[in-house]
Amino acid sequence: MDVLFAKAEERKNLVNEKILNQIIKRNCALKDISITEFHVISCIGNEKEVNGIKISEKIGMTRSGVSKVVSSLIKKELITSYKDDVNKKKIFYKLTPLGETINEIHNDKHEERDRELINRVNKYTKQEKDIILKFIIGIISIQ
Repeated sequence: MDVLFAKAEERKNLVNEKILNQIIKRNCALKDISITEFHVISCIGNEKEVNGIKISEKIGMTRSGVSKVVSSLIKKELITSYKDDVNKKKIFYKLTPLGETINEIHNDKHEERDRELINRVNKYTKQEKDIILKFIIGIISIQ
């Protein structure tokens, strides 16, 4: 079972790395962007009124970790910060045009991966899908 989970995690990391490499190919200045920064950009781009707490909750990262990543993204000019009009202590983040481009590429790559997954799943018969589903449910139910 551990092998199955390790393979799934390895595959997820490989997909993330492929997406990151696509972005780097399109913009060589972004060679030093990390996967974590990539996820923060995605979180900011896909949510409304994003602050550090929301990022922390969405991607399962500590607030101090989010703070470090956000500072790095601001330096790289991928995001900007702004304060709430009413409560000046509240700081929110938004993407710069370059950050928006990265987020669009990220979303496109995920859509492409989802289409590929659907195409692969559709190659199985109903009986094969039922067996696979039974197996997955059995694995998930193990505690």
